[in-house]
Amino acid sequence: MDINKVLLELDKLFAENRISEVEPFLLKALEEADEAGDYASKLSILNELIGFHRVTSEFDKAIYYGGQALDILKDINMEGTIPYATTLLNYANVYRASGNLEESLKLYKEIEVIYKNNLEPNDFLIASFYNNIALLYQEMGDFENAVTYLENALAIVKGYEDASSELATTYSNLGTSLLRLNRLDDAKEALNKASDIYDKAGEKGYHYSSMLSAMGEVYFKEGDYEKSLSYYESAAAEIYNLFGENVAYKVICDNIATVKEKLKERNMDLGN
Repeated sequence: MDINKVLLELDKLFAENRISEVEPFLLKALEEADEAGDYASKLSILNELIGFHRVTSEFDKAIYYGGQALDILKDINMEGTIPYATTLLNYANVYRASGNLEESLKLYKEIEVIYKNNLEPNDFLIASFYNNIALLYQEMGDFENAVTYLENALAIVKGYEDASSELATTYSNLGTSLLRLNRLDDAKEALNKASDIYDKAGEKGYHYSSMLSAMGEVYFKEGDYEKSLSYYESAAAEIYNLFGENVAYKVICDNIATVKEKLKERNMDLGN
């Protein structure tokens, strides 16, 4: 199987917002890889299924495919290797997104040991891992730890050319953590850096929508409800176009309703 051809076609489906076709396409490719005995392609497709069902909030499916991928890696004696850790990272991200934070942390700690035993300290995979575990600490309310991991990630990513996407993601995640610590000026600075990178690169996506949502919250805390509403509505549109009405979309819609209520209350106070 030509896995690169499969992944290019997958990218095309996302680019054209043909989201309903993604799962059937991947399942067909998975069946073909299985029939060909192509374990490498099968693992790649399973990892795509894990990630897809995570962002669409279909966590049971994501966990199911994650279990399949890990079983294959164990069967071919790859437990403890980098490919195993990469799949384990996708699996841990599902548990994080579904709210099973303790299980997610357990998996992250296992990944950290594998990476540190097999990679150089400035390896790009470690920066990606730092970003992911920082998101978990955000979910756990440990924003100090999140900031520490994100600053470590930045130190690595800045050493790589053509890493604009990862750099923007890291700044966006850092801005969100600083926001939770109520360091609004620092948060806005990090989020603006992320926004500038996204604008220059012309890349949009799930992390871009997270940056927009965080900016919406910054302006809400500052009392600028018009700007807050604008950012939240842009974030909602980005997520809806990519993944439909997933969990993140519904949260942002709740935030939009809150901002609109604040605007209504303010207008009433002003006698409008």
